[in-house]
Amino acid sequence: MPSRASCRERTRPQYRVGEDEDDLRLLASELGLAAADEVLAVAEKTFGDRLDPAARFFVEEVFAT
Repeated sequence: MPSRASCRERTRPQYRVGEDEDDLRLLASELGLAAADEVLAVAEKTFGDRLDPAARFFVEEVFAT
């Protein structure tokens, strides 16, 4: 039986460099969102406390550029 840690590793989202940034920008644009805090507010409403810290960092980095 796989360990709990290895199960978490398999369920952790994998980011596709270049593609995910474009997808995030497109979705944000379609929703009329222009800033990281707006995107994160929608994500927090949707995912609540399940929002991964890496996902939060990703959004902040994409919108910082």
